[in-house]
Amino acid sequence: MIRINNYRNKIIFITDLFFIILSCFICYILIPVVIGMKGIQLFIPHIITLLLCVSLCQYLLKTYVNIWRYAGYNGYVKIMTGVLSGFLLYFVINLIFFSQKTSLIFSVITCSLSILFMLLIRFSYGIYRMKFTRINKEFKVDDLLERDCVSFDKKEIDKFLHQKVIMVTGGGGSIGSELCRQIASSNPAQLIIIDYYENNAYDIQQELLYEYKDGLNLAVEIASVQDRDKMNQLFQRYKPQIVFHAAAHKHVPFMEQCPEEAIKNNIFGTYNVVQAANQWNVEKFVLISTDKAVNPTSMMGASKRMCEMIIQSMKNISNSKYAAVRFGNVLGSSGSVIPLFKRQIEHGGPITITDKRVERYFMTVSEAVQLVLTAGTMASHSEIYVLDMGKPVNILKLAENLIRLLGYVPYSEIPIIEVGMRPGEKINEELFMQEELVMTENKKIFIEKQKSMSPEEIEEKMEILRKALETKDGSIIRQSLIKIVPSFMINNNVTD
Repeated sequence: MIRINNYRNKIIFITDLFFIILSCFICYILIPVVIGMKGIQLFIPHIITLLLCVSLCQYLLKTYVNIWRYAGYNGYVKIMTGVLSGFLLYFVINLIFFSQKTSLIFSVITCSLSILFMLLIRFSYGIYRMKFTRINKEFKVDDLLERDCVSFDKKEIDKFLHQKVIMVTGGGGSIGSELCRQIASSNPAQLIIIDYYENNAYDIQQELLYEYKDGLNLAVEIASVQDRDKMNQLFQRYKPQIVFHAAAHKHVPFMEQCPEEAIKNNIFGTYNVVQAANQWNVEKFVLISTDKAVNPTSMMGASKRMCEMIIQSMKNISNSKYAAVRFGNVLGSSGSVIPLFKRQIEHGGPITITDKRVERYFMTVSEAVQLVLTAGTMASHSEIYVLDMGKPVNILKLAENLIRLLGYVPYSEIPIIEVGMRPGEKINEELFMQEELVMTENKKIFIEKQKSMSPEEIEEKMEILRKALETKDGSIIRQSLIKIVPSFMINNNVTD
């Protein structure tokens, strides 16, 4: 990054010197009387001395440390101070050492022109870049996928949701809120949004009320899925026919630090909602899972794998039909790399990536939600549905493409640096635990065949977790989760 910044600074430095030379020759050609000498050969040494003086002062003031197009008020003051100091130093040298001297008027006019040119080019570039970036901010995240977007049968989805009482847990999150939007468009009998974070719930509530007004029967409940009694109360009150369970902690590093929260919110939260759905005869229940549940190396991934196992255990023992939907990273969702990269680009970089070798499966929010809804139409025997997302995308290439889409040049304008892998992260994610996949009617959606556990086995695992949580010992809690998830893979932060 240092080399890149030095290269850029040299270009900026040379450009500023050019403006000084240009100002000198404008003064020489248009108003030669103020120079006080005749003959270009006598004038050249003065220009060279002036350039050296300005360069020295700018160097001492560290004018070119910051990226010039993002300079604020202090940056512009520093530029002007450096030029003024350089011209003052030159004028002193001019008076003491040169036999053929330039006039004070020459120094004042040339200095003023130089500063004017330097600031003008900076202001002009800033205005241009703001307008250009504003246009490019509206790019489609689909452009970052290295495959065609998957299409789904909207008619089947509408038929599935029409005039049904539908509950969405975590309805204020990125996936949950998009689920609510698409469900609302299918004219449900009632939509119930459950979220623990009131601001998220409020935002999606206001959006839907503005869009549909009295045309949507909407209820919002502030509640935690960890509260079993509250979940039972809500299921008893609303009697949902379809439930989409999107409430979960999803950030790998946070769950490594706080494994007890992954267990309480993701596992026990899912268990509570699944049991309530079974007790109150929900028709269909869909769990939103993740590719990090495949051979997990993190607490978050292991917790989501346990959630899948809970869903699978309901096979053939409940009147409700369950399913889990597993997909990769969702482009543009809150907390994902795209919003982070965009913020870093807007601040002039650098973009930070964990490792240039990292590859991830990506899908759009629309794809993710339509996959969830389509899986709901298919759900019958606690299946795990997986979307064919093509080839994984290299995170470095994703960063480079995003920089270009926003109108910048990778490396020369926006640096990219590696910061190292974090605990629990993999170099490569997987979508399947084994090769045995069953294709559905949609050629892009597959069912992963796995042996399910009995409810008794699940209850034994839940009891292990309960006892571990009672100890409040992070190490014991971590080991308990590793113990109950057979596919957990222990590694040292990085898996090739």
